[in-house]
Amino acid sequence: MQSQGLMEEKTNFTQQDTLRGSITPEREWWDLTYYHLDVTVNPDEKYISGKTSVYYKVLSNNKELQIDLQNPLKITSAIQNGKNLDILYFFIGLLASIIGALPLGASNIAVINTTLKQNASTAFKIAITAGIAEVILSYYALHCNMVVKDFFNANQWLQISIAVLLLCVGSFLFFKSNKPKPKSSIKSSKLLQSKYATGFFLGLLNPPVLIYWLLVYGIINSNDIMLSLQSSLVVLFLFFVGVYAGKILTLYFYSKFSLVIKGKFENINAIINKVTGGLLFFIGLVNVFKIYFI
Repeated sequence: MQSQGLMEEKTNFTQQDTLRGSITPEREWWDLTYYHLDVTVNPDEKYISGKTSVYYKVLSNNKELQIDLQNPLKITSAIQNGKNLDILYFFIGLLASIIGALPLGASNIAVINTTLKQNASTAFKIAITAGIAEVILSYYALHCNMVVKDFFNANQWLQISIAVLLLCVGSFLFFKSNKPKPKSSIKSSKLLQSKYATGFFLGLLNPPVLIYWLLVYGIINSNDIMLSLQSSLVVLFLFFVGVYAGKILTLYFYSKFSLVIKGKFENINAIINKVTGGLLFFIGLVNVFKIYFI
């Protein structure tokens, strides 16, 4: 059963075919001595989980080891000589959160305004609860990820629509004229007296962030790095700690450098919008290329 698809004649060979049939540098430095499989099967959820203990003899120095898996199996955790390699998920969560928090949004503006009008310590209260809201949204996106991912993969029109949307939003931000907002719109944020409440609600009531995390999980799981609610508690904990740290670090950066930025640039909103727009446009082009050429 496992050999189905591997023994069939092919005219077009993929990178996976090459890896499975070649002695790569990631294979030749170690000699397998023993496998131990420990598998749990859940028929109701159509889900298989477990662990594989791999014993091998080192033949030469190398830092990468190749393990071949059949779809849809993916590695969720790796331990070498008792050292857990799950810390990778912390950095994935950290990087994804920083990228998502860089565009100028409601939380960022609230932090900047509070820093300029009051102080950085008060603004940091907004960052603390905005980080909590980011974790909640990223967790909910992970909960819905598999349903959304299956629907997304089954409907190419949706993939095309998202690519076009990214191109349009990117173009809009890049060419957008940034006029100063009326003072009344800036004063409206004072309705929320508690900075903790301000950060939490501004961070939570942000649908684009939810969409962003759905895209992040799609990218993660399409690159042989499995992340789901069935992942180990350690993996999930490290990932969401990274998400929280990335959010508050980015807002902290905005707070500390808001005065410097204001002094050096007349219209920082225009600069950030152009950078964000350019990135979104580039991502849209990448998605179009993947749909039609890969």
